[in-house]
Amino acid sequence: MSECRIDTIGGKLCHLINYAELVSVRFMAVFGSLLWGTFLLIPGDSFSRPMFSVIINVMPEEIWGTLFIIQGMAALYTLFYGYNKKILLVIDSVLGCFLWTCITIGMLLSTINYTGDFSPPAAASIIFMLSSWWLLYRFPWNLK
Repeated sequence: MSECRIDTIGGKLCHLINYAELVSVRFMAVFGSLLWGTFLLIPGDSFSRPMFSVIINVMPEEIWGTLFIIQGMAALYTLFYGYNKKILLVIDSVLGCFLWTCITIGMLLSTINYTGDFSPPAAASIIFMLSSWWLLYRFPWNLK
């Protein structure tokens, strides 16, 4: 990571992206994944709504839910115990980034196809997607 000059707005943003503490962001990401996973595993047809028409064509909601639970549990473990194995890093950050990106892009495409406009609930997904990319950028890649 490069040095950031904090005497400019760009430098402050650089410092925030590269050096800010991420515990609270990781904590919220854990709960976002665990909640998404849990809600998708509750019996019913969550993906029957038009907002999810693209996502259901990728995988059934039970698989999405299971993957979110696995990712959330790995993220919770790494949050509490740190990164000591590369497999945890992959499950936590790479899978999390993949899931949130797919869900968000799928929601946006579905909403645009159905209504021709963006849906406000997609904003929360966008925040989780951007957070997951930030966490992926910042996670340690030098583990064995």
